[in-house]
Amino acid sequence: MTASENKPIEVSPFSQRDRPRFWLRLLALALGARLLFLAFSLNNGTDAWARLNLARSWLENPWRLPSDVWLPLHFWLLGIILWLGHLVWVVQTVMAVLGALTVVALWGILRRSFDSTVAGYSAVAFALFGFHIGYSVTTSSEGPTLFFLVTGVYLWVRFQSERRWGWLLPAGACFSAASLCRFDAWAYIPVLGVLLVDFSGGIKSAWSDCSGWVRALGFTLASSAGAIGWLIYSAAKWGDALAAPHKTFLLNLHADIQQPLTYRMVVVPGALFVSLSPLIFGLAIVGLVWCLFRGTRLARSLAAACLVVGSAHYYSAVAHSVTQARYTLMYSWLLIPFAFAALHFLADRWPALGSKNAFRLTLGFFLLWEMGILVGAKYGPRVVADRLSVMA
Repeated sequence: MTASENKPIEVSPFSQRDRPRFWLRLLALALGARLLFLAFSLNNGTDAWARLNLARSWLENPWRLPSDVWLPLHFWLLGIILWLGHLVWVVQTVMAVLGALTVVALWGILRRSFDSTVAGYSAVAFALFGFHIGYSVTTSSEGPTLFFLVTGVYLWVRFQSERRWGWLLPAGACFSAASLCRFDAWAYIPVLGVLLVDFSGGIKSAWSDCSGWVRALGFTLASSAGAIGWLIYSAAKWGDALAAPHKTFLLNLHADIQQPLTYRMVVVPGALFVSLSPLIFGLAIVGLVWCLFRGTRLARSLAAACLVVGSAHYYSAVAHSVTQARYTLMYSWLLIPFAFAALHFLADRWPALGSKNAFRLTLGFFLLWEMGILVGAKYGPRVVADRLSVMA
């Protein structure tokens, strides 16, 4: 039993009996926020127009691969929507809907991994997370990738907790789809596969958990189908299974974009610090460490996945100078609930932090910070506005 499970806390505004109504209100909030931003969006994601133009080119010759550097599924998705709707704003509207559905999928994960208070406040925070909203109304790949990824993690949670094989194939389909949008999604699959094994008693319990290893193998194979298919295709077409990332690396090398080591070491934590706010980022570190040791099994699993994927991104940034602020979206969605979980942990020493007011103030600070990013991106000095605009 964890500290958060046996600590008396105030009645949550996200209680069991309000659950059906809450997810509908959450969907309305998330969709409304994204449609509001869509009215002012210029489709200014870093590579949004380049990807849209490649999708248009693919429509003219559907038998041709859209790009030999980027994975294909995102272009196919954009192309199909363009073929049906013809206009850019139609594509952006579909992306906004996928972004709102991502919020609901995250709520499904959190309410099974944390108590209702942490889950509810975290879901509302993510619904109004400006960085995700911004990329939910562009033709960049982050929005659809996160939709497939978060939905896949939700289905994985159901598969892990209920041990019903009916969740395996849809989970595998979602992870395969995410893996054909961005390479970042690949890192989740082996981690979540291993976490299906019971390590509660150390190596001894893991060794004897035969059913867990069977589930892990089944999940990993099903979820890796997209990645494996792409590796085989790349090897057959270019003689290199990892031709696309190798080309990207060479392009970056020839472009001479290598940054000083100090910059490479701080750019990732700096992006998380600014996009999530100092308060959420700091609390998330505390909550992440706490859940790794004292959280529920599902919370520990999410913490481990976040740590591994975030560490892989940090290594890539430091070693190869391959990063942009938007890349943190692939795991910053997992950091938000650990910030609110940290309030329960810290309430052991400072009981006031376990109150509803503490959660409300934390959420309020986060929302004010997100509004500040918008104001800074619009009215700040050019050097500030240019950097904040990718997060607004």
